[in-house]
Amino acid sequence: MLLMKQYLPTTVVAGKPLDERALSDVVAFTLTFSIIIVSVSLVSMFAVGSLVDLAGTQHIQNNDRGTQAVASTLDEIHRSGDAYRQFDISPGDGHLFFNRTNITIESSQVDLRAISGTANTAEVSIGALETRFERSDRTVQIAYEGGGVFRTDYATPRYSPSITCSPDETTIVSLVNLTTDESIYETGVFSNEYAIQPSNVPDSVPFAPNNEYATFEAELVDQDRIHRRDPSVDLDIELDVSKTAHPEQWKQFFENADGWSWNTGDTKGVCENNDDVLIRVVTIELSYPME
Repeated sequence: MLLMKQYLPTTVVAGKPLDERALSDVVAFTLTFSIIIVSVSLVSMFAVGSLVDLAGTQHIQNNDRGTQAVASTLDEIHRSGDAYRQFDISPGDGHLFFNRTNITIESSQVDLRAISGTANTAEVSIGALETRFERSDRTVQIAYEGGGVFRTDYATPRYSPSITCSPDETTIVSLVNLTTDESIYETGVFSNEYAIQPSNVPDSVPFAPNNEYATFEAELVDQDRIHRRDPSVDLDIELDVSKTAHPEQWKQFFENADGWSWNTGDTKGVCENNDDVLIRVVTIELSYPME
């Protein structure tokens, strides 16, 4: 008996065998699905990255405006003579800390002993309340110091200090000496595990969660004043800012401020040929409110 092999015909659709068409559909679906997955992943990655960058920028901007508000509040003590103020500041995702800094005032015509030091030189403590923000491409620091607000990625002060050079009128150097006692580092707002030195920032975050505020009481402690008027003598004033929190920002302030010049190669702002000079140092103590 002869066994006959039976061949089943291959179904053809649109000129192609059915099994080849099915394989093509599977490959096409796989490629399309892969493209969709990759596209969604890329969009998600860049969108999330953009949102993170936006949030980081917003933290800095909020702290910038908040520090300017602090400066305005403390001016009620500094310029208006109020005895007490209270303010809040949010570091966002930054590091909030206190920095002990100073400015040296020099003059050979104005006796500076009423402030501190010798007749010709007075080293004035000013202190700085700073917030540092670490970003992937840069570090930004915002500091209230001496009565002004300085930001490391801006050329001009965010809030100008009360320092003017007006040879035809009264030249004014009015500084805020911001100080605090050690109790502030025991409240939980600050860390007491790092040294407080000029321009020294902590390695760890001294202020913990985001969206929290540090509340401070500010109290007038003392004020010193020197005034000399003498049209017969040219009164020169120099301010050495090498021991401030951010000398570069102070340099840019003096380079752009009317009447002041910057001593090239040095660290001093210079105001010359005055006949009327007023120097004030107002000491304000920060403390954490008692519960």
